[in-house]
Amino acid sequence: MQEKSLVRFWGGKETARLPHLSGTTKEYNTTSDKVHEMTYKYDISQNGQRIDTFPKGVLDTKKTIDYFGRLKNDNRVKQGAIEIVYFRYVTDFKISYLESNIIIKNYHKLKALLMIDATIFVCETDLAYGIGRMLQTLHEIANPKHKIAIVKSESELENVIKTV
Repeated sequence: MQEKSLVRFWGGKETARLPHLSGTTKEYNTTSDKVHEMTYKYDISQNGQRIDTFPKGVLDTKKTIDYFGRLKNDNRVKQGAIEIVYFRYVTDFKISYLESNIIIKNYHKLKALLMIDATIFVCETDLAYGIGRMLQTLHEIANPKHKIAIVKSESELENVIKTV
């Protein structure tokens, strides 16, 4: 598989750096390395204004909230940051509607503390797009002022970043 933005996951095989990032990387294995479990990895740009997040495996409420806690404690994130979530490596999700609301409420607490201005979901598969649309709708209900965008490819991403 030849993609320009492969990343190394905890215990994983894919390796490469995102070319647009010059900041440091933090990797978190929130579970064991079983295929059906979830891992989060994120990169923060050198100026702290861009958070590129890569969930992998099966989306899970507890592990997503754990990621929010780790991000909240990362002092590299600066006020006005944009979070970009790449759903490329998500294989499934085990989140109910009620759990989705818990995720959204926890995210908005994080957003208030870190002053994250916008979230962009990169959804290249049908599964990812479905997850992204569900989360976008819940975000819009919980906090209509928070900007949420969905793109279907990285080529669309740079144009959307300019508008959020």
